[in-house]
Amino acid sequence: MIAATAVISAINALSLKPVQCSQYLRPQTGKLNAFYRGFNAVYNRFENWYAALVSWVVHRSGRMMVIYLALMAVTFWGFISVPTGFIPEEDQGYAIVGVQLPDGSSLERTKEVTARVEKILADTPGVAHWINIGGISLLDNSATLSNGAVLYTIYDSFKKRGKAGLSQEKILADLRKKLAGVQDAIVFAVVPPAIQGLGVSGGFQMMLQL
Repeated sequence: MIAATAVISAINALSLKPVQCSQYLRPQTGKLNAFYRGFNAVYNRFENWYAALVSWVVHRSGRMMVIYLALMAVTFWGFISVPTGFIPEEDQGYAIVGVQLPDGSSLERTKEVTARVEKILADTPGVAHWINIGGISLLDNSATLSNGAVLYTIYDSFKKRGKAGLSQEKILADLRKKLAGVQDAIVFAVVPPAIQGLGVSGGFQMMLQL
């Protein structure tokens, strides 16, 4: 297919295009109609303006290079300052804390670890309250397992947090530092995705259908 396309293109370039160019470039003998005269008048005006602009830029090459370097610096700053994640995290007023014990752990042991996590949440500034759902493994697609638990952690109001200078980043940084001290389980805090099903904590789900 590619070879046939190349052959057709070569035939066109050697035969049809020269004839077409000769028709376009032949000397003008008659008077142009109103449409072509109007088009040429507008085109010539833009052409003259563009030529004047290029001449002005060329005669100020030093200043143009400074402006160009400044634009490059702004572009580079934008690349390094914009979040690099698939979808930037948003402060939706709550976070999700997952608790994962070793396989086969009883629900009683999970409750004991969860009670310690709740105490950490109570001592974390910016956390208002939480909802504890035991027996759910966040790492296993919310499967019902005795060795898992999920705590939906709700922050204080935006107004209250704003007065205290507590952003979501500060709250999670403090919370994750404290949760790292829990040795009996894997305890982690994640932010819900801005779009349900997408993002770092949402991911993708693939299903095979017959």
